Amino acid sequence: MAMRPEVKRNGWLIIGFAVLQCVLLQTAVHQQWLDLNYSQRAATYTLSGIFCATLILLALLYMVVKGNPDNYDS
Repeated sequence: MAMRPEVKRNGWLIIGFAVLQCVLLQTAVHQQWLDLNYSQRAATYTLSGIFCATLILLALLYMVVKGNPDNYDS
């Protein structure tokens, strides 16, 4: 049971975007590129990690659900 190439490519693209977004935003918060107070920095850092993890899980679920080309009608 192989995964369709376009599904695998789309899944990896979403995972790559999630990791890149997470690293970029957490670096911006850590280096204080944004003018945020302590509470806003903590909230942004936390929400960025949650959003990243959610995107990765959704991409993995997408690859599992859409990646199987077999039909189970029989």
